[in-house]
This record gives sequence, structure tokens and C-alpha cells, in this order.
Amino acid sequence: MQGDTTMPAWLTHRRLGWAAAGGAVFVIVVGRIAGDGPLLDALSVLFWLCAGTLVYLAYTSQSRRHRVLSRAVEQWAQERGWAYAPRDDSVLAVLTGSPFEPGYASGEHMAVDVVRACRVTGTPSWGGAMLKGDARKGRDTISFTFRYLVREKYGLKVWADVHVVAIRLPVALPKMQVQPEGVGTAVAKAAGAIDHLIESADFNDAYFAGAEDPRTAHAILNARLAQRLLEPDLAGGLWEIDRRWIRTWDATGTRVDVLDDRLRLLDTVVDHIPRHVWLDARSEARRA
Repeated sequence: MQGDTTMPAWLTHRRLGWAAAGGAVFVIVVGRIAGDGPLLDALSVLFWLCAGTLVYLAYTSQSRRHRVLSRAVEQWAQERGWAYAPRDDSVLAVLTGSPFEPGYASGEHMAVDVVRACRVTGTPSWGGAMLKGDARKGRDTISFTFRYLVREKYGLKVWADVHVVAIRLPVALPKMQVQPEGVGTAVAKAAGAIDHLIESADFNDAYFAGAEDPRTAHAILNARLAQRLLEPDLAGGLWEIDRRWIRTWDATGTRVDVLDDRLRLLDTVVDHIPRHVWLDARSEARRA
């Protein structure tokens, strides 16, 4: 399951900006050649008409894209029996850590296209440890688009989207993250993040794994799970455990065509967490 490479909406708007800048340069060059006169006046009027059109198209294309995505998510929720809300900022409690800090720093953000359900997967949800929220009650799952303001200029707001899928855990587990090797992981390693939690050359070549508690992370990222994460349907998937949540995300709005893949990834990780990890976490919570 490779990460999505769809171009964020704000990049499309940046292209429109470059087009407007190119038009301005064209007007300046032609104006210098032609000098003052009717031709320059006509070119100036044409330029501002084109610039206004580009701004309008940027706004309408962004709005149209959001409406299309929202309709698809609502239909998907109805077909699956999930609850749907156009906006519900209460789910933003799921988001912590560096991947989401730029969105919060923007000052204007929201959770849209929120869908949720308590899913019964047919597999003992917490390793058969009989924790609160076991298989009889299913897995509380949410999916939503974290939308935050990138910039605002001339009255036009440009937004960026992050699609988040998360499952609530019955007890808090130490933070850990597994993501495909790339530029971001190189930065994390340079900053001293722990890598190579398991002795698997294939896995370590494909993924970066960081954890605040290597012992627990090693138990979670066991050989069976590591091998499963290398299989084609899950390969390249990013996931993170953050206390009471396990989540995955991607820099797009909610896409229903990949929702089942994201759920499969999270379910697979949960299914492979050993029973003793849940029991240890419960004991630790009782002592706290």
C-alpha cells in the first residue's frame, strides 16, 4: 500500500500564481518594446482580466474538489452504516505530534468529512486479553480530513488536507511510528531517532521505525508483523501508535477508494500485538 502521491490542492494554486506572474512579465516586456500607447493599455486590461479569472478558477476548483470528496465520503458512510458528519472538530484530539503541528500553527483548521463506527472484525481485538472494549464491543474507528489554512491572499483562502484514519485503543501504549524510508526518515535519524528495532534486513531497508520504548515496540513489531508489512497489499504503509490511538494519514482529502486499505493496515497491526503487551499496559495503567 504505497503512500498517495496526489498533488495537494495548494500546489495547483501555486501553478496558477506562476501563470499570473508570467503574464505580468509578458506585459512588462511588451510594454517596454511598444512604449506608452493604446497597445500597452489594452495589454494591461487583458492582464488584469486574466489574473482575475485565474483567481476565480483557483477558488472554484478548490470548492468543487471539496464538494465532490464530501459527497463521495457521505455515500460511502451510508453504504457501510457508518455515522457521517460534515464537520466535527472534537475528533482533532486524535492529532498530536510533529506531522500535524504545521496545521495547528496556521491558526485556522477543522475536521471535515468525519465518519465513525464501532467495527466488529471477527478477530479478538486486543489479543484475547479481555480488556475494556474487547471483540464483543468492536473497534472504535474514525476517519476524517484534517483541513488547515495554508495562506490567504486577496480574500482567497488556500487549504491543505490530511486524511487521517484512527482506531481507539483500550489502554495507552508507548509511542512508536513506522514509515517508509525517505527524506523525512533521514532527518529523524540525524536527530538521533532509534531505528532498526528488529533484526530484519528486508524490513529495515523498507521502513524506518522509531519508538520511545524500544522493548515494547520490539514486542509489537514482531517477526510475523514485520513480514506481513512487506507484503504487496500493505507495503509502504505509514502508521503510528500514540497512547490511546493507532493512526495512519496521508496528505490528501478523504479518498474512499483507499479507506479499506488504511483500515486493513491498522487492523493488521492491532491483530499482531501480543496479548502480554495489552496485559502489561493495563497493569501499568492501574499502577499509575
